[in-house]
Formats: sequence, structure tokens, C-alpha cells
Amino acid sequence: MNLAKKYIDQVTSGEILTCKWTRLAVERHLRDLEELDGYYFDEEEGQKAVKIASLLKHTEGEFARKPFNLQPWQAFILYVLYGWKKDDGNNRFTKAYIEVPRKNGKSEFSCVPAIKGFLFDDEASAQIYSAATKMEQAKIVFKKIRSMLNMLSQDSNWVKDRVEVRRHDILHSQNESIIKALSSDAHTLDGLSPYVAVIDEYHAHKNSDVLDVIESGMGARVNPLLFIITTAGFNTEGPCYQLRKSMQDVLEGRVESNSEFAIIYTLDEKDDWKNEQVWEKANPNYGQSVRPGFLKQQFTQAINKGGQQEVNFKTKYLNIWVRSSDTYIQDEKWAACSFNEPIKDGDAVHIGVDIASTNDIAAVALLFPPNERSERYRVRMKYYLPEESIEDRRKTGEAPYKKWVDDGWITLTPGNVIDQKFIEQDVLELNKKYNVKTIDVDPWNATYFINSLDAKGIEAFDFYQSHRKYNEPTVKLQALVEEQRIDHYDDPVLRWMISNVVLKANHEGHVKPDKSSRKNKIDGVAALLMAYGGHLYTKQEPEDPYKNRGVLSI
Repeated sequence: MNLAKKYIDQVTSGEILTCKWTRLAVERHLRDLEELDGYYFDEEEGQKAVKIASLLKHTEGEFARKPFNLQPWQAFILYVLYGWKKDDGNNRFTKAYIEVPRKNGKSEFSCVPAIKGFLFDDEASAQIYSAATKMEQAKIVFKKIRSMLNMLSQDSNWVKDRVEVRRHDILHSQNESIIKALSSDAHTLDGLSPYVAVIDEYHAHKNSDVLDVIESGMGARVNPLLFIITTAGFNTEGPCYQLRKSMQDVLEGRVESNSEFAIIYTLDEKDDWKNEQVWEKANPNYGQSVRPGFLKQQFTQAINKGGQQEVNFKTKYLNIWVRSSDTYIQDEKWAACSFNEPIKDGDAVHIGVDIASTNDIAAVALLFPPNERSERYRVRMKYYLPEESIEDRRKTGEAPYKKWVDDGWITLTPGNVIDQKFIEQDVLELNKKYNVKTIDVDPWNATYFINSLDAKGIEAFDFYQSHRKYNEPTVKLQALVEEQRIDHYDDPVLRWMISNVVLKANHEGHVKPDKSSRKNKIDGVAALLMAYGGHLYTKQEPEDPYKNRGVLSI
């Protein structure tokens, strides 16, 4: 029995421990053998790809210069990826997404499709690329390819006669094919016609520009392959995680995409990451290149040191996507607080406003306190960005602003700076629609906004950005999330901003929200805490709460 079929049997029988996504990849192959019209499986081609991998040698470590020790899971991927054909004989799969932790031979394995396409596919003038955000990363795979071809040339005169290995590229002397490393300057990729492109560590890409340009450039090729292989990362709003979600849809059968192959090695949702018995699910090379003793050592550091050590263990060795080591509120707990409870005209509401800088994102938070219909605090947000800034923000890749605009979460205001009149008009409309109890505003850069509301008979209060002012709403919001007494309606912008918050304490132990870097926006969280603060501080007043604060009707 060949390695690939052995792996299929081991997965389906439960002989080896796998997660849901690995099983679905295997089950998809078996199901397609029975019922997929317009395609067929070529056993010989599948086996050929596995055999090509066995000709190669490892490039470093204890296995350096030894024959490539192809593992059953790797054989399965090659077997399926190259064995499946369309009825016209061309390859079925043109894109592969493989997610696997460190120490599983990821980078060396990614050399196989590049070398196969360069030497064994008989593709004239094939362009083979190792692409990454930085040239240093792109060269990791390129250097491994170069080493493998150097060793293969020493073993085979046939290869030696065809391959010219140079410092920055590799040439095929008989059909003008080439292998190169490419960095993330997408403009330099325009006009290329990739045949095989390997993207290693896609989780590090800020945006999808490199992938998009490569994929569009493959249109002139009959049998191209975009081979994406990565560990998990931190940016769950980035292009890699978005691609991951679409591949999960394919594996679960929610979306039909017969040209895309996917397999993901991680833990199942209900698994306890501290239980070493489930670590094998995420590490297909467990017991081989992934040594249990090494994982235990890394785990001990994660438990003892916590913070970034714990995050690194989860992402790099268990392939669990984790937003941040210092997050204010854990992402899984925040995500569990979406209940879509109704909001009606006339409901009481507290409003928080963060105008921010003139060209940055602004936020208005609506906090509806519990009433006779709901025991939860319901949160609705409005976000604003200058229209002329959206393209620059898309390029930074810090968050999918364009998608959020298209999906209706963010409103664009005219020009290149925030239009405070635009936001003011929205607040006026909210005042008509709901029973507005308080409006609290960060006074920085908001003098016009506050004065304009005041001129219309609406009182807005300064919410100074001090530890003392923020402490109570900041602490109590955490408790609301823990108790699932808040409903955020699955707002993706607020979820991203919550993940960006770290707590900053003063000498008295009071805390306020902060951000770990300039690009990590938290304006929506600040607005929400101001609205919550308005609610809390109003409730604490012993006299009529509308005597000294509140909103006049207009």
C-alpha cells in the first residue's frame, strides 16, 4: 500500500488522531471519487508526484543530505493535488491552502511543487516563484530549492545538464524556465506569468496584493499552481484568516470550489490545548520531526511565563489563531456575546462619541441598557472614515476597511478629513429616534461638535481621557462579557478594536484602554466605554438624573 492510501486509511479508521478539518479533507477526496462529475483521478500522476519528492534530499539539520523522508500526510497532499484531473486532462487544482505548525517540515515540503513544476512538468518558460512579504522570508524557500537542486544535480547528470543554479535565480537551460524569490512589492509583479508560486507563512501578509497579482498572472497558464503553506497567526482580520475561512467553507461543503485544495492541521474547538494527548492532531509529524519532549518543553514555558510565550505555543505549535497575548477581553468570550436582541424606537440609550484625529476613524457608540424586554446591554456602533483615505488604509492591511465599508459597517464621509457635521447629523437623527439619556464625548478635537450640539439645545458632556474616569466602565465591561450580559450583534469592527486594547494602569491602580501600536485602532471601544460611563455615572446620582445632565428634546 502506498503512503497516501495508508494515510487515508489511518485517518478514516481513526488510527491516527486528527482534527475535523483534516478528516474533512480526506473525506472530500473519497467522496469525490464516487460522485464528482467532470473530473477523474489519475493514480499514475498522483504517484508520480510522490516519487519526485522521494528523489530530493533534506537541506539542513540532522537529516541534511539524506533522502527526503516523505511522511504519509505529505504524500496524501501531493497524491491528491496532482492526481485529480479535469475531463480534458488538465489539472483540477490550481490553488492549495495548507496550514501546519512549525517543525513539521513545512518549508522543505513547499519546495516539492516548485521543483516538480521546474523540472518535471515540461512547461516551456515556466516561471516559478517563492513569494513573501519580505525578501528575507521569500529566500528561505528559494535557498532550500537551490540546495535541493544542487544535490540533485550531483546525483543525476540529466538534472545537471538542465539546471544552472545561480545566486539569485535558477535557470533551466533547455526550456528557459526560471525560479526566483519575490518580495511583497506588488508593482514589480505586474506582467509576470507564474506557473508555480509558493507563498510560505501567508499569515504574515498584511494584505492580499501579492496573492492577487500572482493569481491573476496565472491566467495565461493551462496548469498553474498557487501553493500556500502557513502556520496560524494573530491577525484574524487579515487575508490569510479570511482565506482560511473560505477554505473551511469548501471543506464543509457550504461552498463548491473544485479548483481549490485545502487541509488544516489544528485542534478541535472543544479540545483543551493543555492536554498533550491532543497535540498530535495539529502536528502530523508528531514523533518524527516534531518530538514530544520538545513540545513539552515549549508547553512548560508557556504555562510558567504565560503572555507571549502562551500565544507562541498556541499559534506556532498547535496552529490555533490567537489575536493577542495582552488583550483586554479574550476574543472567544467576546465572540460569544452576540444575541441579536431587538431594539425598538423610543428605547433608552446612552451615546459615546470619539471624533479622533481629522483623518482617522471616528466612532459613535449606542448603549441600550437592560429593560423589560432584555437583561442585556445592547451595543450598536457607527463608524466614520474620510472617503479619500480608504485606499491608503486598504494598502496598509491593518484591517479590511474596504470590506467593512462595502458591508455597511463603516460610513465614508466626504473629503480627506472627518466631517463632524456628518456625524452631528447622525446624532441628531438618533436623538429623534431614541430616548437619549446622555451623550459623552472625548473633548479632544471635538469643540465644534460639542458647541454645535449645544446650540441646538442638546447637552453633550466632556468625558476626559483620565484613568479615574475610565476605570469603572473599563472594569465593569469585562464583567458584562464574562456574564454574557452584553449583545454586540457580531460587529466585526468592534471585535477587531476590542482585540487591540491593552490596559494601562496608573499609580493608583486605575486602568484605562490603550493600544499596543499606532495602527491598532480602539476608537470604537473608547466610544463604548464613554457611553457606558455615562450610564454608570448617571445611575449613581442621588437626585433626579436629568437635573444636571441629559439631553433636551428638539
